[in-house]
Formats: sequence, C-alpha cells, structure tokens
Amino acid sequence: YVDKPVREVFEEMEKTYNIHLVFDHEQLKNCRVNSSFSNESFYERLDILCRILHASYEVVETQIVIKAKEGCWDRRSVLAKKHPKRMVIRRRGFMEFQKD
Repeated sequence: YVDKPVREVFEEMEKTYNIHLVFDHEQLKNCRVNSSFSNESFYERLDILCRILHASYEVVETQIVIKAKEGCWDRRSVLAKKHPKRMVIRRRGFMEFQKD
C-alpha cells in the first residue's frame, strides 16, 4: 500500500477474509498506510497495522474491534496553520514548502 487510507485497507481485509472489522471511522479518517504484505496471515497483517496506528484489537464474538488511542493528524492542515503564508505541496509522500 502506498499512502492508502486505512479505511480502504480495512475494507479490503474484510472482503478478503470475510471478517467484520469495527473501528471509529471519524478517528481514523486521516490515517494512511504505507506498507507491503506478501504471505502474512490475517492476524499478522492486523498486528502490523495496529502497530502502525498505535492501536489494539479485540475479538468480540464474530467481529474484531480495533481501538486506536488517538487518530492521525492531517499534516497538511497542521503545517498550513503553522505557516499560513506558504503553500504546502505534497510530493511522493513528503511534505515540502513552496518558497515565498
């Protein structure tokens, strides 16, 4: 995955493994994943994603509940607030400032 929204990653996993994942969509709306998987099992992938998100999960009956300690902040909005006179440009996953 390259800069893929975590919501899309979780939806893909739900379809692939036929397991329902419950998570706070609003809290994780700015979270993006940069990772690659090959032969990892469902739980290995979930462990990796939870480490990336600083989250944990719990199996509750027929679903998996993912609990994130905090959401992901939107770097663009934070940087724009700190430097309002500059435009923030995103290239290949890196943040750059346009010179005045």
